[in-house]
Amino acid sequence: MIDHLPEPVARLAADLLESNHRPVIAYLPHPERYRLFSGLTVGDCEQVAEYETRAARRAIARFERGGRRATAWSKRAAEAVFRAVHARMRFCELLGEPVGDLPFGVKVRATP
Repeated sequence: MIDHLPEPVARLAADLLESNHRPVIAYLPHPERYRLFSGLTVGDCEQVAEYETRAARRAIARFERGGRRATAWSKRAAEAVFRAVHARMRFCELLGEPVGDLPFGVKVRATP
């Protein structure tokens, strides 16, 4: 389901993505503010997806270094992947396009 992620991170991210949970609040880094996920614009979605993708990559790098906090970093990485994927899906929804290229190679199941 998820390419190029360490196995523990991929498993946690897959569990989050397959759950019924959806992000409620999104963090927009420029300018620093929080916004309801359902109220994001196309530009906001791009910003959130990019920010969360970078955050996931940083957390994965720290996870791969190991150490005492490796489990915490794997959870943080999975949550960032989850938010990045949902921001990209919201972006496609707002543009009326089919969901295609998602961060980290996530595949979306076709709804029946």
